[in-house]
Amino acid sequence: METILNNLSCRNFISFLNKLAVVFLFLGAGFILPLTLSAQENVWLIFFPVSGWNTPGVLSVRGTAMGETAFGNTGAQSAFLNPAVLSLDSQFMLNISSRFASTYYYGNQIRNPYFEGYTKFKKNYFNFESGSLATRIKGWNVGLGYSIYQNFNYPDIFFEVYEGETCNQAGKVNSFYLDLTRRLNSWFGAGFSVAYLTGSITRQQLGTYNNADYDIGLRAVLFNIGFIFSPTSDLDLGLSLRPAVNLHIKATENITRTDGEQVKETYTGKYFFQQPFVATASIRYEPVDYFQITADLSYWQWKEAVHNFYNLFGWFLPPENPDDVDAQTDIFLDNALKFNFGMEYRLHLGLRPIDNLIMRAGYIYDPLNYFNGHKYSSEIVTVGLGIPIGKFEASVALRIWLSPAKEDSFKYNAIQLGFTYKLQ
Repeated sequence: METILNNLSCRNFISFLNKLAVVFLFLGAGFILPLTLSAQENVWLIFFPVSGWNTPGVLSVRGTAMGETAFGNTGAQSAFLNPAVLSLDSQFMLNISSRFASTYYYGNQIRNPYFEGYTKFKKNYFNFESGSLATRIKGWNVGLGYSIYQNFNYPDIFFEVYEGETCNQAGKVNSFYLDLTRRLNSWFGAGFSVAYLTGSITRQQLGTYNNADYDIGLRAVLFNIGFIFSPTSDLDLGLSLRPAVNLHIKATENITRTDGEQVKETYTGKYFFQQPFVATASIRYEPVDYFQITADLSYWQWKEAVHNFYNLFGWFLPPENPDDVDAQTDIFLDNALKFNFGMEYRLHLGLRPIDNLIMRAGYIYDPLNYFNGHKYSSEIVTVGLGIPIGKFEASVALRIWLSPAKEDSFKYNAIQLGFTYKLQ
């Protein structure tokens, strides 16, 4: 041991200790943290995804595992956080991923002197989530892909306090996107992305006297611009701006009596629901070889978001006068400041065919604000592994919600699996 220490410089020895500490940190996260996660949601808010509404959408498996950070979200999926990140990789890349999720809803507070809690409702689903490719053409990085942008699958929910009303909902928004970026020099890069969003939601509310069925079609165009500044080889700074996105909605409402008698004609109308302007500052830093950390701070301008529904809360269609400027109404959510943190360590195994093991982890602080004025500070932990074999990498990510469940809230449990091919 003395001979080894004498042969190592002080700096190398400290670097070795840092790497060893990182290994134990990842191992501790993988074995100690419970494999449960959640996302809170008000069941009446049809256009808020169950995984949380301060999330820009599509994430690669690596990005999820690294705390959903912009510099962790590599490949064509970087179009949704900071498109300029694609300029950091000059090789051909193909990504596919799938997700298994369980959504839980907690409601109907149990009034029992010996037990406090809520009734739990659950739905499982599995999706092929994303397929994308990225390449470099004459100095330009180009990414193309398909992904599920947001998910709106609710469990079947029974409301005791609303005269036995039952609600079930299913839906998703798909995205087809293009990412175009260029590294202008060694210290600056810029990127632009555009995505076409399309999807549908079906919803049914069964009550004591009336039943309501809704068929909702959604479409939108999303733009994003991003910049990267690289002061040194081991430090990257990022800035991305996403303008507000209008979800254009075509909705049909049909209400009948429980005995099947028609009591109101079907309404069909065209409306919109706005997702807010988002600004994100990002950093990637590599303090020692094979170890990097990433972090984001994003601002969500919900106070400026609007819709043109007559009554978003009760979901009555149509507005009193859809052509009236006054029909445009604020969504009444507070602005949010979200923090994401991620890290990745490449452990050299020296085995064949698995030469390295890539360990990832992250943390998310996501303040979710509600229409009723309640604020829940959501804390989320992510963990993941990557196993590179030649030009391929198999990866897995878990998104783990630490905050306790509350009444009228969702839990969203998910495992994301993916494969990456790089032409080296």
